[in-house]
Amino acid sequence: MSVFILIMLSLNCYRESTLKSQGASMGKASETEAADQVSILEQPAKYLRLVELEFVDGSAARHIVSAGETAPLIFASVKLHNYPGINPHNNQQTLGLKRIVIYEIGQSGPFWWSTPDLQNNGDQNGAQILDWKFSHVAWEKDKGYLEEFYW
Repeated sequence: MSVFILIMLSLNCYRESTLKSQGASMGKASETEAADQVSILEQPAKYLRLVELEFVDGSAARHIVSAGETAPLIFASVKLHNYPGINPHNNQQTLGLKRIVIYEIGQSGPFWWSTPDLQNNGDQNGAQILDWKFSHVAWEKDKGYLEEFYW
């Protein structure tokens, strides 16, 4: 249980410092602030993260979130699946998490197979390819803590 409290305190401190550094307040947003919030669909791709939840049975769930929202998602996922591991809406045991991995969006190409003439890598007529590149492991069950804040 103390590991859970440590995670919760760390994430709350991180979220507060992130919001302050972005000029947001911890209280209720004013109408102006609410109007200024940008939808995740309107953010540049570089601010998106793929959060992969790997479960103890080998299955996985993947969520695309803004970079600033990775910490709350990680905290909620660890709480839901491991501490205490009970769904509060139906009181059922949840599947345990094994690991949470973060990926950042990257650009590569154009590759020959994305060009009209199917010839040359780097051809300006080819497609720029976006893919997810490994960033770091944010949480592991065996360690029971968040190593560092990279998000």
